[in-house]
Amino acid sequence: ASHELKTPLAILSADLGLIEETEENRLWLESGQEQIQRMDSLIKNLVELARSEELDGQLLPQLRGAAELLTGAPEYQYILSSPAISKAERTGLLDQAFSGQVHPYVLNFMKILCEAGAIRLLPGCLRSYERRYDQDHNILKARAVTAVEMTQEQQEALRQKLSAVTGKTIRLTCRTDPDCLGGVRVEMDGQRLDGTVRRHLEDM
Repeated sequence: ASHELKTPLAILSADLGLIEETEENRLWLESGQEQIQRMDSLIKNLVELARSEELDGQLLPQLRGAAELLTGAPEYQYILSSPAISKAERTGLLDQAFSGQVHPYVLNFMKILCEAGAIRLLPGCLRSYERRYDQDHNILKARAVTAVEMTQEQQEALRQKLSAVTGKTIRLTCRTDPDCLGGVRVEMDGQRLDGTVRRHLEDM
């Protein structure tokens, strides 16, 4: 089966079709709420396409890797956004960097952003994609903060406990903060569960 974007490419292109590289539209892109809405519409179409072909899990790490690369290379991102360079040259640079490394759907999605001078929106698109993917797959993000680094066994035990409490698959990230003194603070779903020694001392 072909892996070209086919009809959804036209859908995605239509979403950005009005964003030609003019000063007026660059100002439009800068307007916060409209930018978020347009970005969300774009990623919704990509998610639906990936889901229909059971590719959503495959595309997620590829989008993540591409967003991390662009974030870590501001000069490259600037080149991909520059109206002084033709669209064909910019998308050609994406071909050189990503062809064969990511699924054609991901590459074509990046090209659409690039042609519109909006490649800087890719990290935001990734966050939106992750949010939709997590909702579809009953995944909840949680962050654990401890005074010292937890062992893999401790992380797994915490992950299982949180999963039992929430009924969701937990995607756990960990960081250390010496101010905790001991215990663990968990942040998830907009809530904070603070079991640190510091918190207990403050409550005394």
